[in-house]
Amino acid sequence: KGLFHWRCRLTPFPVRMPDDCRNETDECWEEFILSAVKNPDAFRCSSFPTYDADWTQSTSAWNDPQDCIWPIDDSDTRVCRSGDHGLHSCSRSVNIMGMDV
Repeated sequence: KGLFHWRCRLTPFPVRMPDDCRNETDECWEEFILSAVKNPDAFRCSSFPTYDADWTQSTSAWNDPQDCIWPIDDSDTRVCRSGDHGLHSCSRSVNIMGMDV
């Protein structure tokens, strides 16, 4: 609710967390994020789109809680552009566990 800002995401859509790796303090977390970034389709949370201009908060397919996350790029804290508005673009490689992905 309220004003939303675009952040740089690690995956093109939200991903489902494994049952045995639920928190970023878990030892498996970085490996999960790396796997999700390398092969996001294998972890895709839902088949519905991430955005629809006709949605309101109450009509959005995402209004109901989902067991998934949409990882952000913690190394890039700038708000990124939406369409033609703004200057900062998020399209670049990200380093996770010493690997550029």
